[in-house]
This record gives sequence, C-alpha cells and structure tokens, in this order.
Amino acid sequence: MRLHTAIVVVQAYRDEVISAGKVRQILGMATRMEVEEFLKQKGIDLHYDETDLESDRQTHQQLRSQGKLPA
Repeated sequence: MRLHTAIVVVQAYRDEVISAGKVRQILGMATRMEVEEFLKQKGIDLHYDETDLESDRQTHQQLRSQGKLPA
C-alpha cells in the first residue's frame, strides 16, 4: 500500500466522505476486521452506515453460498 494513498483514504474516512467498505476496497484489504484494525492503529473511530451494512450483507451471502457459513 502506498503511503500517500493510505493518508488520503484515512482523511476521507475521517471526514465521512467514504465508508469502511470503500477503505477496504481502495487499500486492497481482505476483511472488515483488517480495516477496523488499520483505522484503530490510526486512532480513528469507526463509522457504520448503510453502505457498510450492505457490504457486510453481500460478504455474508457470498460466504454462505461458498459453504463457509451455515445456511
């Protein structure tokens, strides 16, 4: 991850311009937990909005369809 990109993404998240799901996408992180840990290390409180909820729902559906979660 490029430092400049991370700085811009952190500021955009802090200003509530982008969601945690978008942070994950831009920085190429695999899970929401990875994003949460990254933001925690930067001293940033987590925001959780409808976009994040929808992203989590999609992930849940994908994991269920792959047999990684009970039906």
